[in-house]
Amino acid sequence: MRIAPFKRPTQYSTIHEDGRTVLRAQSRASASGLIHRIQVNTADRLRLTWRWKVEHAPPSADPRSANGEDAPARVIVEFSRSPQLAHADTRGSVSAMLDEGPRDHVLLMYIWSERVPLESVHPGPRSDHVRMIVVDGPRSFGRWQTLERDPVADLQSAFGIGMPWLTGVAVLTDSDNTGEAAEARYGDVVLTRCSPPPDPRS
Repeated sequence: MRIAPFKRPTQYSTIHEDGRTVLRAQSRASASGLIHRIQVNTADRLRLTWRWKVEHAPPSADPRSANGEDAPARVIVEFSRSPQLAHADTRGSVSAMLDEGPRDHVLLMYIWSERVPLESVHPGPRSDHVRMIVVDGPRSFGRWQTLERDPVADLQSAFGIGMPWLTGVAVLTDSDNTGEAAEARYGDVVLTRCSPPPDPRS
């Protein structure tokens, strides 16, 4: 997943750590991600869980600033009005997909940040089609963390809208805006359908 055609890509590789195979992301003034395309109806109750560990964070990173909008670790959820729109999009970069206009796609980003409070929500500095939720920070630096979210509820809370389809889940480590360096590890990222709550009338 390219951020823009002119951006240097982040380097991703698999390594063994603590008896598990994990993904290592190394960014040197670079930005790119890995996305898994799916088609999941958001009428289902969904749960997103993942593990990550931040090894190095860009010192100047700040999600509130266009020049500082980097993060050592992100898990990104793409929502679309139609799965055909997402899968037929051949432009290949996030910057193209998020051109201003009708909200056919939006990105919900769960990010690691040391400058802003946990659970704070920030619009993308360059696109109203992006919202970032800070879910982790410096207290966990250098340690594995397991996180769990309800992406459909977070979409409604962050954007004030719903989207009928969840069409992609991605990881992204970047340091292109600050020109600095970042490094993180990612464990399994798992999206599951939850059983509906029991009907109290039954």
